[in-house]
Amino acid sequence: MKLAVFRADGSFEIGGGHIMRCLTLARALGKDRWRCGFAVGDKTLSAVPVLEQSGHDILVLNGEGDEAMEIAGKWRHADLLVVDHYGKDSTFETACRSFARRILVIDDLADRSHDCDILVDQSPGRDAGEYENLTPVRCQALIGPAYALIRPEYQIARNATLDTCPNRAGLQRILVNFGAADPFNLTALTLGGIARSGLESDVDVVLGSGASHLDQIKRLADEMSGQVSVHEWVDDMAALAARADLAIGAIGVTALERACLGLPSLVIIAADNQMPNARGLENSGAVINLGWHEEITEQSIADALISKNTSFADMSTRAAVLCDGLGARRISMVVDPAHAKGGTSIRLRPATPDDLQVTFDWQQHSDVRKYFRNPQPPTRDEHQAWFQSRLNDPRSLFNVVLSDERPVGVLRLDKSETDDAFEVSILVAPDAQRIGIGKAALDLAKRLLPENDLKAEVLPDNQTSVFLFENSGFVRDGRNFSFHPNDTPDPLHAAL
Repeated sequence: MKLAVFRADGSFEIGGGHIMRCLTLARALGKDRWRCGFAVGDKTLSAVPVLEQSGHDILVLNGEGDEAMEIAGKWRHADLLVVDHYGKDSTFETACRSFARRILVIDDLADRSHDCDILVDQSPGRDAGEYENLTPVRCQALIGPAYALIRPEYQIARNATLDTCPNRAGLQRILVNFGAADPFNLTALTLGGIARSGLESDVDVVLGSGASHLDQIKRLADEMSGQVSVHEWVDDMAALAARADLAIGAIGVTALERACLGLPSLVIIAADNQMPNARGLENSGAVINLGWHEEITEQSIADALISKNTSFADMSTRAAVLCDGLGARRISMVVDPAHAKGGTSIRLRPATPDDLQVTFDWQQHSDVRKYFRNPQPPTRDEHQAWFQSRLNDPRSLFNVVLSDERPVGVLRLDKSETDDAFEVSILVAPDAQRIGIGKAALDLAKRLLPENDLKAEVLPDNQTSVFLFENSGFVRDGRNFSFHPNDTPDPLHAAL
């Protein structure tokens, strides 16, 4: 069993975000039969108790001396070291090379050098070039919300909320959440804006019990005409967010969690380092960026809520396209890829506009389209329209298959309109066939969607595909093939 060691901290000052996203990745690795351990500071367990409940092996660092040596003393060898810590850079990471075979860094600042093999930055709008001079040439950069470490409950809730994305018309329910502490009391400002708008929406406010202005918020809630509920503790934040038609809140991982649910947002910038994320979110169309917190008024919030120029239904679809909540599984595929014949590594990545030409070229090959429902090759304009429609459809997981990082095919997983199953469509490039790429891609589809049924339709004359699906564990019924995942729960991670 392979071992991944995580170096991250949590505290009441910095919160538990680093630990929570590491736990999300640890869960995905655990599904792939990895063992995980955590090396943390002495404040972490009291601030983020879920870590101790997770069942992972934990080392509480003494805070003195050489951390790398202390970690190596606990785990003599790690197949992977994951570093999610703003206080660590290439100096620490290089010191860990003595025991770590590979190093993965999670960052969202792009402000210091790293000695790593894999770099993950989930920030919207981030350019991989920003890390070009900060990481080794060999480093594999995984950039953008496709690699966001979103807790699995959001991805599960997403399946239900996707049906409502195109139908958001009014604002029946609004979620307000600026973090547990909300040091600038943006919650009070927002409630004032909602009241000033004249909307009769129900409002859910999430605010920690230790927030200094909690009593004030409760008084404001009592005075408002609509139903306002103040939640000091939420067991299932994904379920609460899924009930909302709009969120007003902070920028960061919570913004991507909301996007995963197709929940449009109004966001307020509360720190300088949030500005790039705010621009990326705004450019995606998933949010309306109200701007710097000191410049926001109740009236500006009210104006945004009742603007005739805003389509919350369109924002909802754009949000759902931005982040699908499968980032941890994609990272796991990079860390532990599938393999074709000869040991070639195979992984999936989301298609991008840059893949338009190569997929068009594949579609023109007669052998590729021979068994399509429509065997006639598309024109360039037809392909471009189809390609863009797939990119803009949150119900479609449009993947490019990579062989040693070279595009060799397409694997599309389209959500069924009647159940939680996904229909599989697979295309392998003409020069990459019969070397096991198709089977490796189907195995990765099961890892990408481990809780969902998969189904496919294969024409009877297409014996190559018939053999492929049968050899990949799919059950045949005429021209229809289906795969049903094992529903056995994972007790090690049930607490998460």
